[in-house]
Amino acid sequence: MDDIFGLLQSKMDPKRQLLAAVSAGLQDTLTSLIERGEVDLNTELQRKNGNTALHIACERGFHGCARILIQAGADVDKPNKFGFTPLTLALRHSRSRCVSEILDRAQSYPDLFIIWTAEYKRKQPLWSCYSPEIMVLLLLATPHLAAIGDGKMSERVNEHFLMKPLPSGCPLLKTFFATGNRLPAKSMDKLANSLSSSDRDLAKKKSQSVPSLQFSALLAVRRSMNCNVYHGAKSLPIPKRLRESLTDCADFD
Repeated sequence: MDDIFGLLQSKMDPKRQLLAAVSAGLQDTLTSLIERGEVDLNTELQRKNGNTALHIACERGFHGCARILIQAGADVDKPNKFGFTPLTLALRHSRSRCVSEILDRAQSYPDLFIIWTAEYKRKQPLWSCYSPEIMVLLLLATPHLAAIGDGKMSERVNEHFLMKPLPSGCPLLKTFFATGNRLPAKSMDKLANSLSSSDRDLAKKKSQSVPSLQFSALLAVRRSMNCNVYHGAKSLPIPKRLRESLTDCADFD
């Protein structure tokens, strides 16, 4: 158990212990509290905003605590008093590993739909505020990006992200095409002109090549899901290699 609570633990009620443990990212203390069965993981720990333990872990980026809470039954879709779910807070604060933990286990598709369609000031898409690393996770978890909204979501993502310098090693461009997204010729030409030589070759290859039967079959499986792909693929009675291909773009191109 984390030593920091050695003297205080006996004097704090379980709810305050839970708040203190998750606020500091103390996984051993959190595990001990859960094992004793004295805490309600979905209770509001912060009165002003209504955050639960999972909200706090995701806001602060404690992905280990988030994993422990989710595995113990914490509600990943519960909103706080502002309507923010733990996933929303993880996205807003660019906590990519917390986003991955939630998408890996959450059964809710509406959260993904809301993420892609939510807007902020001047009707700008909220996802445009997210980091490229977060966008990779969202693309991998979304069954069919073009099916959301008016069918032009892929072009908007292209305009906002793919024609700008990306962090070194960021797989956003590859993930965009590997999850079945395609662009009109005009958009593809504009994209190619903005890329480095290696990325330009990748974009050109994707625009001119005919998808293989295996690639088309993988896309068909992804697009048949009505929940996020991370969760859906793990629920399917399919071979391990196929399951991994659906949730990781490494071999999905």
